[in-house]
Amino acid sequence: NLYLIYFEYGDNSILDLSCAKGTYRSFTNGKFKLVGTEESGITLVGKSTPDDPVKPVEKRSLYVSEWNGNDVTGNGSEEKPYRTLAKGIGVANDGDTVLVQPGTYAENVKIEGKAVKLVAVAQPGTNTVIRGDGTCSTVTIWEDAAGSVVDGFIITGGFGNRYNGGWNVYGGGVDSLASCEIRNCLILNNGNSSTYFGGGFHATNKGNNTLVYNCIFEGNAAYFCGGATLIEGEAVVTLERCTVIKNKISYKCGGIGIANSGKAIVKDCIVWNNSGTQIDSYYSGDSTLVVSGSCIQGGAKRNTIGNYTDGGGNFATTPTFWDDPPLISPFEGVGYDINLAVPWQN
Repeated sequence: NLYLIYFEYGDNSILDLSCAKGTYRSFTNGKFKLVGTEESGITLVGKSTPDDPVKPVEKRSLYVSEWNGNDVTGNGSEEKPYRTLAKGIGVANDGDTVLVQPGTYAENVKIEGKAVKLVAVAQPGTNTVIRGDGTCSTVTIWEDAAGSVVDGFIITGGFGNRYNGGWNVYGGGVDSLASCEIRNCLILNNGNSSTYFGGGFHATNKGNNTLVYNCIFEGNAAYFCGGATLIEGEAVVTLERCTVIKNKISYKCGGIGIANSGKAIVKDCIVWNNSGTQIDSYYSGDSTLVVSGSCIQGGAKRNTIGNYTDGGGNFATTPTFWDDPPLISPFEGVGYDINLAVPWQN
């Protein structure tokens, strides 16, 4: 059951689920989470009984449009969309979907405090672009945003995030700190030699089980490990039907990097023509790799990877790529020339 949670502020006012001062969301077993309001000075004073449960909040679809949206006069409807991704995400409640019309959104996207589905309404990977400003990660999924989805975008222009004022920079394109899904995206030209780890994508934190499905990584760069991706900090990432191509590294692995007890599960992927090694561990012996049905230049197994499982169906011969049409399902007819690699079928 869902219960109504009551809070008391310092002025003794009692606030309910729909109070204007904050959005309150209750969960099963009487657990609760407070979103959008400072927690200091708030005291839990009661909850409704199982005989008087709260109806689940209805999930909504909000619209964002570059060409006719307005963050001031818009209301998130298809007729009156918002202008920026930040506005749509900010207004969204936990579980809502933000539907994004084609355009270039020059923003650094941050999803926090709730699970949001950010979905491009056009054909995946075509002309819906999230372009970062080169100061941090283009897309960040924070620890309290588990269950979020990013689907159908070109993600570019990111540098990476620093944590707690540290020196290292992680995740130029996408930085995943909680379980999420990244689907049907082109993750292109993020990071540089000052992005230490994971030029295209970075995942960390125990309990982070992320799916990266049907994505292309090209032209991303990092310094130490993972020109395309770095999976570390006990995170588990499944890369399925992905192409990892022509990513750059200054030191070790230009393709899929793993470190600090991270685990990569690679299914039906192409990993080819990245600088340095194609798949590797930054620290010898502390990582896990499972590969099946994939084409890996030079093969997947390396002595630096502590736990390696060959799931079968892997090969290391030069794959066949298409130039015309440049990409196939689900990007068929896009007209985007990736120069060498494309997602494959069967």
